[in-house]
Amino acid sequence: MKKFFITLVLLVGAVCQAAAAPAGGETLEYKYFFFPLAHLWEQDPQMQPALLAATRPLTEDFDYTSLFGDAQVILLGEIHDKEVISREINVILKQSAGKPSMGITHLATEFLLQSAQPNFDKIKNKNIYLDRLSQAIDDRVVAYNSSLLTMQMAENLGLKVVGLDVDKILTPGGTAWALSPEGLKTRNQAWLKKIMEVIKQNPRARVVVHCGALHSQYVANSLSTLLKRKGIKTHVVLFEVGPDPKADKHMTCQFFRSLNTPPVYVWYRFFCLFGKERDNLLIQVPPQYIDVLGADIVVYFGNPNPMSKMTPQAKADVFKDMQHFPQTACHLHPDSVACQKLRHWSFVK
Repeated sequence: MKKFFITLVLLVGAVCQAAAAPAGGETLEYKYFFFPLAHLWEQDPQMQPALLAATRPLTEDFDYTSLFGDAQVILLGEIHDKEVISREINVILKQSAGKPSMGITHLATEFLLQSAQPNFDKIKNKNIYLDRLSQAIDDRVVAYNSSLLTMQMAENLGLKVVGLDVDKILTPGGTAWALSPEGLKTRNQAWLKKIMEVIKQNPRARVVVHCGALHSQYVANSLSTLLKRKGIKTHVVLFEVGPDPKADKHMTCQFFRSLNTPPVYVWYRFFCLFGKERDNLLIQVPPQYIDVLGADIVVYFGNPNPMSKMTPQAKADVFKDMQHFPQTACHLHPDSVACQKLRHWSFVK
């Protein structure tokens, strides 16, 4: 059977390409990927001091669960294939499951098809190599990535994994459809239905949703907006990163001063104004800007590449540790020695 690649369920590459597109190359599908802050910046000059006042340093030992309040659904909106974000999402899962008082019961994920749920559920030992796990779940999908590791973790932590996405994304033309306004709306509605089924079965369920920013931000027809319309208390955590100082050397604060540069890395550009562009920051979005920016919290990593900050010896030690693991799992699993070191260096200035 022909295999299809899902790296953000087919969105990863497309979103990353959109983020790197030259001016004039952006499409409406991505307007809420990096445009909200750009629009706010243009429309409200007072936003700068307000957002800066709402910003604080993000520390390695920060307890994300302190932000969730009484929300029944917590949406973790990521930029896919950013390892620094994947590591942090797994840390959030561990923190959530490690506090029984939080009552987190489910991980709903964009990276598991609803139709593949029975296959996933019947696998007794899910702690297998990710390519084997992917094959056992659905042989139409090749997904050797962080999402499967996150599902493994959720199972080990006692969280029920719930698949959200629909099969149409695997049909010819499915990638384009999945990214179109119609596709996003249809998928989000299907995801909403599934989450509402979970809540109907267990009204006390608390659900963490692992998905992309295209679905999580408070915009028209997004999952978070649809949930709020149903009266479900939500909390949106949006992850953002700055450009990689090694891979994107030209993308400096000076580069972005040009009016002709595309509206990418807009949070990086914002923090350039205050000399914080390479810091790790947590922005508790002021109430007046939540609807505009589409998030309750923004978690910002100014440097997504911890190896760029490592000493030669520290880098050699990590590479030595990585010899004992498949590289992806080692990079992303929060309990592996290499990952702990990588995460530590993510927070070293």
